[in-house]
Amino acid sequence: MKSFSLLAILITICLLNISNAAFSKGNPVLSDSNFIEQSDPSVAAEYCPVSGEKIEGSGVAFTYLDTKVKFCCEGCEKSFKKNPAKYLKSGVIDPVCGMSETNSDITSVNDGVKYYFCSESCKKKFEKDPSKVLEKYNN
Repeated sequence: MKSFSLLAILITICLLNISNAAFSKGNPVLSDSNFIEQSDPSVAAEYCPVSGEKIEGSGVAFTYLDTKVKFCCEGCEKSFKKNPAKYLKSGVIDPVCGMSETNSDITSVNDGVKYYFCSESCKKKFEKDPSKVLEKYNN
């Protein structure tokens, strides 16, 4: 009886390991490196940060501040622009001062793109002249 129980436990462990391995191959774990090109433009994006689908062809590219992001379609790009912090696992920065510690409640939308700020004063500087602030990221 003991040997039967031990055998049943071993078989269960083996089956769990096999199913976990199969799941990992079919559903890749998404990280920023899968879909975001930062310092190396030769790195091709593989998975859309919004849908998680594999990007076919060149996809749709958008640069958010200094981060180039690729999407599978224009619909996903639109969703990203509404809430970049939701999809950028590396986080967002304040476009005025460059701080990575932003407050998700202090935001402003410019040309359909949401930006996050560390303080109300940075938000006010941005809203006074967004094109001037964003100019430093368009180089």
